[in-house]
Amino acid sequence: MKTRAWKFVVLLACSILVLASCGGQSAAPKVNSGGNNSGSSSGTAKKSGKSECDLLTKEEVEAVIEAKVTNVQDTDAGCLYQTEDVTNTVQVLVSWEGGKAAMTGARAGAKLVGSNIEQVQGLGDEAFFDIANSLHVLQGDVYFNIRNGLFTDPDSAKLLAAHALARLPGASASIKATAAAPKPKIAQVERALAIPPFRTFQYADLQFSVTQGLITNRNPLDPTKLRKDQATLQLTISANNPTKTFARIVGEWQLKLADGTTIKDKLDKSVQAGQTQEFELSDDVPLNATWQGAQLTLTEPGKEPAVLPLDGNVPAAQYPAKIPAGQETSLTSPQVKFKINEASVDLDGANKRAPVGKRYLVFKIVASCSDKYSCLVSPQSFRVFADGATIQPDTVTPVADAVKEGASEEFQVVFLIPATTNSAELELGEAGKVTAKATLDLKSAKP
Repeated sequence: MKTRAWKFVVLLACSILVLASCGGQSAAPKVNSGGNNSGSSSGTAKKSGKSECDLLTKEEVEAVIEAKVTNVQDTDAGCLYQTEDVTNTVQVLVSWEGGKAAMTGARAGAKLVGSNIEQVQGLGDEAFFDIANSLHVLQGDVYFNIRNGLFTDPDSAKLLAAHALARLPGASASIKATAAAPKPKIAQVERALAIPPFRTFQYADLQFSVTQGLITNRNPLDPTKLRKDQATLQLTISANNPTKTFARIVGEWQLKLADGTTIKDKLDKSVQAGQTQEFELSDDVPLNATWQGAQLTLTEPGKEPAVLPLDGNVPAAQYPAKIPAGQETSLTSPQVKFKINEASVDLDGANKRAPVGKRYLVFKIVASCSDKYSCLVSPQSFRVFADGATIQPDTVTPVADAVKEGASEEFQVVFLIPATTNSAELELGEAGKVTAKATLDLKSAKP
């Protein structure tokens, strides 16, 4: 009996490595394309005169797994009920005698591989699932192990076990009733996120769009099967970078449902200039989960978050907020004219997100040189006065350039200012030399 018990330990370890069998396939199997196989198996099956394939009929297996069994094989690795889908094979191992020792061996095997044991009530004298969702059952001194497919469906495994137990002495009335009843039908759940309306937001100058959302109870490991007590939420988001430089985000996605269920996923991605990337969020949610009241948040530590409702009307974007532009000013040394083509207050600047409590002041300024020499434009050519402080540019693009005589060039100049700033002055020209100022009314900024 010890040899047979430790065979189950080895087979358990193999099943956890997601193998359908371990070594037993080398033995010549007895093939039966219909009904049960009457041939004898090794170990206690031989001693008892019973086959491991005597525990379940082909028809019982077909009714539970909802697939046609094309072959029944009695091998040293147990009885294999095979379908056209190789991942949907049912494997049954039986100790007709010495079951208690076999169950002890199975538990030892589970501990050997660090398996978590999930006790199952109401099946035989004792039953448990191991980490690979392989079901181990003891009834009297008969032990059997059922593995249903490459990705075992626990409910189907328990129903197969009920059929097996109904065939053994000492089966309870409830087990017999479960085996006699038809397999309960599971209603399919498919709740798609309504698109349109199109749900978009901006973060770090990237344009994000929610392109697809689905809540389904299809088993993610085997989409042909439905789950009765859980669903999977799947959300697809695209990010387009319309700028000329890459943007990197190191943060976290958070998707919160109305019932408080929250899905979190770490994010560390760079999107190159002019490129588009897709992001996938997926996790288990309650079966009754819906999109109603759901909201998506993208956040980085210490940065202003972006929050997008996934239900109802899409709120109008508050940023960027445009500031009246068009101001022109000229300097005499060098002879250069600056024109503010665009000005805005924004949560994003130079492919970055503003820190909490801050905003970006973003300008597009054209420098036109009329000096007989070139006109050097650099970060030292710009500064902002706000709330009694002098603020230097956060970024200037291009960083610095000598604008040739008779030529013009546009510079993007970005400042980081307090979110409470209502007015500011932009000074143009190198500090300590000839400069000019433009007054900005930030209160008039509009999306």
